[in-house]
Amino acid sequence: MILPYYTLEQASSVLNNKLKSDIYNPKSILVLALNYQIDLHVHFYGDWKLDFDCHIPLDLTNIKNKSIYSAMIYDLEIFLRKSSLLSSFFLRLSVDAIDYLIVNKKGLAVNEATWFDTVLCLKDALKPEIEQNSLQNYLLREIEHPPFSSLDESEIREVSFLAIYPTTSKYEETKPKPIKYDDEEDIFYPFLKLNNVFITHAQLEKIINSSLVERNVLKNNERKAHLITSAQRGVSKEKQNAKLAAQTLADFLWRNDKDKRIRIKEMAINVRAELFNTNHSSQLPEKAESLEDWIREIAEKYPHSRKGGRPSNRE
Repeated sequence: MILPYYTLEQASSVLNNKLKSDIYNPKSILVLALNYQIDLHVHFYGDWKLDFDCHIPLDLTNIKNKSIYSAMIYDLEIFLRKSSLLSSFFLRLSVDAIDYLIVNKKGLAVNEATWFDTVLCLKDALKPEIEQNSLQNYLLREIEHPPFSSLDESEIREVSFLAIYPTTSKYEETKPKPIKYDDEEDIFYPFLKLNNVFITHAQLEKIINSSLVERNVLKNNERKAHLITSAQRGVSKEKQNAKLAAQTLADFLWRNDKDKRIRIKEMAINVRAELFNTNHSSQLPEKAESLEDWIREIAEKYPHSRKGGRPSNRE
């Protein structure tokens, strides 16, 4: 019987049986997912609130686009809320989360870090891999309706979640097991163990058929170390989160800058404009020039970002 998704223990049994091997176990699947483009998800159940950071290809230095952007953010909030209200959904683990789970056997403590980077609705988990993008499935249905009718199809395909932050106020009725980090707040965060991690059948078939593609994993140990150092110096969690969001967005935009035209000055302006309409707005520097310091270590991975000359205008 073919299941739509499997725990890592179940997936290990399938792989060992199909491939006549005994080398597969939950940790070896994690290692494969760290090095190859294999999506792993965590199964959530219950009343979870999903905050997020996202990328929308709008020039927010244009005043007319700000109201459109706000409407799109609101629409995405409704989309995530509806997804979570279905009581059962998946969040995809980021590469950082997979890396952490390999090293930390006790589990993954989810608090403010960017451990999840998109949502997978249960109905989409049954589809072929090319259709297992719940956000894009939704947006392509909405492309003819405001506010997303302001974007063409190529721009719609650029819209993406950069990070999703799940929290809940209901301890008894949710999975994974939620825990508190601050006794003064009535907020719980998910605590993940290997038995919370799932792989869809479409992703499992990649391993079975040896159709694996290497990840272009961008090292971010320096970024993590910088955030830890900042925390030790007393920087607020809100400021750390704003900085991490800025770095994540800059990394995403530079990684997709195929023409290698975006310089650090222009990136700082764009990132600040995009984050200004999010819950990070109160923590942003007053001037874009100051935000350059936040993203400078990301810029070091992209040599073209530091070249001289006038930065190009994004269309």
